[in-house]
Parts: sequence; C-alpha cells; structure tokens
Amino acid sequence: MSNEAQKEVLICQLVKDFGEYCEKVCALLFRKGKQSFQEIVRELSLPRQSMKKALMVLLHHHLVWYTEEEEGEIRVIEKTFYHLNTDGILMRINYPKIIHYTKQNFGEYGEQIILEIIQNGRLTLDQAVRQVYFVQKQLRGYIPNEFEEAENIKNIFLLLVQHRYLMRADIQTPTNLKQNSSETKEGASKKSNLSKAAQSDAKNSNGKRPNSELDPSKQTTFEETFWRLNPDRYVIAFSHQACIDLVSEKIHPIASTILRAMFRLTEPHLKSYKDQTSSLCDQLPKISN
Repeated sequence: MSNEAQKEVLICQLVKDFGEYCEKVCALLFRKGKQSFQEIVRELSLPRQSMKKALMVLLHHHLVWYTEEEEGEIRVIEKTFYHLNTDGILMRINYPKIIHYTKQNFGEYGEQIILEIIQNGRLTLDQAVRQVYFVQKQLRGYIPNEFEEAENIKNIFLLLVQHRYLMRADIQTPTNLKQNSSETKEGASKKSNLSKAAQSDAKNSNGKRPNSELDPSKQTTFEETFWRLNPDRYVIAFSHQACIDLVSEKIHPIASTILRAMFRLTEPHLKSYKDQTSSLCDQLPKISN
C-alpha cells in the first residue's frame, strides 16, 4: 500500500466517529482536492441533504474549510469550493496526549473543558462552564458552593484562552449550505446556534473569500465568542517540553529549570504563523482569586 493510500485510510479512520457520509466526503476531498458542493454530490451519488449535513459537521469541527471563488470572464459566477484540513484531521491522533498535558497543567477542570470542546467542536465561555459544571455535578453528586464552582471553571477557561490553548472559532456557513425557508423554526434555531460565530469576510484581491479570520467588530463581547482547540499551541508546548528534557539529560537539571522559566516568561507573547492578532484578548474578563 502506497503512502498516500495509507494516509487516506488513516484519515477515514480518524473521522469515522462523524458517520459514513463524513468519512466519504473526506476521502473524496483527499483524493481529488477542492470540490464544489455539486461535484461532491455527483461524485458520491448520495442525497443532497445528507451531504449538506455532513459538510456542516465537518466545517463545525474545523476538518473542512472553504473558499468562494469567481469563475468565468463574460458571465462571472461565484462558486464555493471545499478543502480538506488534512493537518487538522491528523492532529486528532494527538488528542490523548493533549488531554493528558492539559490535565497536568490546568487540572481536572482544564481536562474537562478540552474534552467538551473536542466533542462539540467549539463552545462559548458560558456553554463550556455549564457543561463542565454538569459533568462535575454528575461525578460528585453534590456541590456545596455552586457559584464558587462555576467561577473556578470559568477561571481555568480564561487561563486556557490567555495561554492560547484555545483560539477563536472561525467557521463560516457557506451560502449553499444555509437553510431554506421550508425548514422548521426549530431546525433554523439550532443552525443559528451552530453558525453564530460565522461571519463573512470581504473578498480579497484574488476574488476569494477565505474563512481564516472573523471580523472582530461583529463579535462585540468575549462571552459571545466561540472558542476551539488551538493545536499549534500544543505543538509548541510539546516542543518546549522536549527541549527541557534534553537540556536536563545532556547538561544539568538546573539548566532545564532555567529554560522552563524562560519559556514561561515568553508564553504570553508566543504566536504561531497562523495566529491572528485579536482585540478579544484585551477583553478577557478578570480572573478571580
């Protein structure tokens, strides 16, 4: 089996939990590259509505992204193309390591927050606090001080954002996947919640409308913002730990302690090449003592 075939099998296995249709969409995008919605339906010969739902799930979990491009010279037509986020899918292999690292550094609340975000794709601060609180109540049966418990969960969430382990969700809803008027109000309400963080960017000079960054002006408060896992930040953390372990082994444990301190001092300023500057970081609520 070739490397590409092995990679395709691995990708299909990693998205298997999302269902058969999602698995088939990912396999198609991996083999053929970017595809329009019409091309996906034609290639897979599956119901249009099922394909819409599959793409929405994949977009929601940041496993697929899209661009809107103009085609034609005389009659300009705008088409939406879907692309596979191969790196994002393969990163799912590291989820157990990510969860373990978060528990070590941010405790049980941090671990549960990451678990909920992995499961749901993205959450607001309020949603994360409510869901983690519900899990804690189920595990412990009784929580003596409910307000203090909620504040503790909130503080851990803010620390994860502050250290960039969580990033703004940038998922948008393509026009051709939006609900039509015949759908029920209940369904529309659910879809509205799903795509609350999605805002359309202005087209760039190439005629494409990438979904790489939300318009900060359209998200007025920190509480309204949806957050998702930032895999790049965990990769940096794992690299730092590898350097610390190497220095401790090859030089001296004290040298590794100094290096660890240096890494911690630079953490607030860390930025991967994909990070976007955000005014939302300035809106972080104060962490309670």
